[in-house]
Amino acid sequence: SKNAKEKIGIIAFDSSVLSNTGLSKDDKLLQDAIDSFSSGGGTYIGSGVDAAFEGISSSENSFNVIIVMTDGQDSSFATDAALNELRQRCIENNVVLYTIGLGDVSADYLQNVADSGMGSFIYSSNSVQLEELYSFIHSQLVNNDLITYKATDPTTSKDRLLTITNKADGYTGKRYYSLDYSDSDDGSEDSGNNGTVLNGIN
Repeated sequence: SKNAKEKIGIIAFDSSVLSNTGLSKDDKLLQDAIDSFSSGGGTYIGSGVDAAFEGISSSENSFNVIIVMTDGQDSSFATDAALNELRQRCIENNVVLYTIGLGDVSADYLQNVADSGMGSFIYSSNSVQLEELYSFIHSQLVNNDLITYKATDPTTSKDRLLTITNKADGYTGKRYYSLDYSDSDDGSEDSGNNGTVLNGIN
């Protein structure tokens, strides 16, 4: 369940956005939106993700989560350029993006989307498990930290390993990531690339 400070928005989409509650604290509005869901149509994740970004705050004091749930195939983020753009949008807007797959989905594809959004991909086989997954994600967010860093050695751009250790309890988290040089004017590597890790460190 959400706390008093949280707002939730529910967006239904197929080949385009069908409905959008906007961010709200109104439990009845949100429940009515869920009850109105029906399967059918296409599966264009990009339309739902775009609508989600339009409704969130990019303030440094805000922490935003997008959870994409789909039961079909999609190609919105099938290219490296699309994944890089998604990652940059998430960084700029303090967003962690999770993907949840139901039924006939491409696990590898949804994992790539979640990785670009610095979140996780989860497959759910039934409604009970789905409720548990949402509770799990919420519990992760309550204890979430935002970590920013500057990559000073750009000699390796892909499959870089970030290691973080909590001195208080000795817990060490690791995450692989890549630097994106697609915005460089001359295509060269830039030692000033910044990165952000949001949740999902395991």
